[in-house]
Amino acid sequence: MALLALLPVAGLLIGSALGAGPLRVLLHTPAGMGCLLVGGLLEGAGLFWARRIVRQGEGSC
Repeated sequence: MALLALLPVAGLLIGSALGAGPLRVLLHTPAGMGCLLVGGLLEGAGLFWARRIVRQGEGSC
């Protein structure tokens, strides 16, 4: 689950290392803000879903 949570951060770091400026795009363009919002919502839903799967797996043993 921790790896799932850190993947977006890794993507931002890789984009910055390549010179793409992902933070500039995400924070200073309307499309970037929309992507940031949708991505944040999807990230939260993914973490909730993964936590639920882990808890169900722990309870079945």
